Amino acid sequence: MKRNNNKLTFRKILTLYSLGIILVMLAINFTSLSSLKNNYFSFNMHLTDLSQVHNLYVEIDELYSHIDNYTLSGDHDYLEKYNHKLKNVIKKIEDHMERTTDNEIYYKYYDAKNMIATFSSRSDAIIRNHDVQMEQIYIDELLSELERLKSYIQEELQSIITLKLNVVSSIYSNLKGVILDKEGQTFLYTLIITIVCFTIAYLFSQQLSKPIHQLVIQLKKVAKGNYDTTEVKIRGRGELQTLIDCFNYMMVKLRKQMELINEKAVMQKKLQQEEIKNLEMANSLKQSQLNYLQSQINPHFLFNTLNSIGTLADIEDAKQTKMMLESLSELLRYNLKKINDIVTLEDEFNIIKNYIYIQMIRFGNKIQYNIHMDESVKDFMVPSMILQPFVENAMIHGLEQKEGKGHLTVEIKDESDHINILIKDDGIGMTQEQAESLLKYEDEIILNKNYTKGMGVCNVVKRLVLYFGENIVSIESGIAKGTSTTIKIPKESL
Repeated sequence: MKRNNNKLTFRKILTLYSLGIILVMLAINFTSLSSLKNNYFSFNMHLTDLSQVHNLYVEIDELYSHIDNYTLSGDHDYLEKYNHKLKNVIKKIEDHMERTTDNEIYYKYYDAKNMIATFSSRSDAIIRNHDVQMEQIYIDELLSELERLKSYIQEELQSIITLKLNVVSSIYSNLKGVILDKEGQTFLYTLIITIVCFTIAYLFSQQLSKPIHQLVIQLKKVAKGNYDTTEVKIRGRGELQTLIDCFNYMMVKLRKQMELINEKAVMQKKLQQEEIKNLEMANSLKQSQLNYLQSQINPHFLFNTLNSIGTLADIEDAKQTKMMLESLSELLRYNLKKINDIVTLEDEFNIIKNYIYIQMIRFGNKIQYNIHMDESVKDFMVPSMILQPFVENAMIHGLEQKEGKGHLTVEIKDESDHINILIKDDGIGMTQEQAESLLKYEDEIILNKNYTKGMGVCNVVKRLVLYFGENIVSIESGIAKGTSTTIKIPKESL
């Protein structure tokens, strides 16, 4: 395989091309933004100043209101508010006078400051007269004069607002002009850059399209299983030439590998056929042996055998095997009880734990589970084998057939007037109609040999209804939504 020594690769070309476009766009944006930024800051500063003058206009009203309220109520809180507000107003006017560069506005601020000083002195006179309990008619006359003075001050501030509005309007018009100019420039630059980019992209694609087209034709032939394709003869630049060389080298190696795979496949097929025959024979032999053992077995022999195997597992330190045998032994011994036996909920719960332990050995980490029983209900008596069929149905028919991992929940809770038992899985589920058919417990359903999925559940439902009455069991399910079974056992019937 030849090696490509071209220094200017496609990656370098694309990098330089992208950097050039980015730098040009950054330069355009920087010049546009810097001009807009200066105009915006000027506009924002004057607009803020205008808002502050308007606030002064409002605060003059508040000064008069505090004096008026004091003369009416005599509350010294209004005097404190008046003095605090007066200081703030004077301070703000002095700040505006220091910042302004317009002589006309400056002298209007100066006049407003002087009138505020007069306003302050007349306010002080009103306060003194009120404190010496001068007749209200004289105080009202002084308040009228103070109100007129307030109007003069506000008229002066209004004239300042008008002047500043003219300045703001002028700046805004200038800002609009700048924005329109920059918008036109940006559109023009964008159009030029777009044309240049399309031109470069077209020239660049011409160097890529022909070699890639030839390469695609050969790859399609390979995808259809034709491994006798000819080598790609056309030359490319940079990484493209490396890709063509690699493809040609790969085709040579692939043809050799396919020849070896075909030879191995023929041999493997023969071996698989022989292995299948051997497995079929071994399975037939095991089935015959199992049938023979099943015909010979009885409960006493079965438990003795399981105990012997458990002892052997203990000797061989096979702890998990011993635990599984003990769980199986407990499960079988429990299942061989009479169907009408009455047991504690603790017995039912323990046999469920044994059953789940055995199934977890089978399923591994495919199924996760969570089981819980309140200690206060463990001694309540119930019919035997009312939980295992529901758990078995959830694991075998719900979770085993689910793709991926599943989860099983078994909860036995002590409610105020009943015991609530929940068996829930997130398996493949069933239709609600199928779930409700399990609650009908007709004999023809239970005895139907082709209906093995719900036979045990129907049997348990019938026993629970006979023992506790109707509406004890409810089942909710949906396709791909799992199944939730709830058993409510009334305490008064226990």
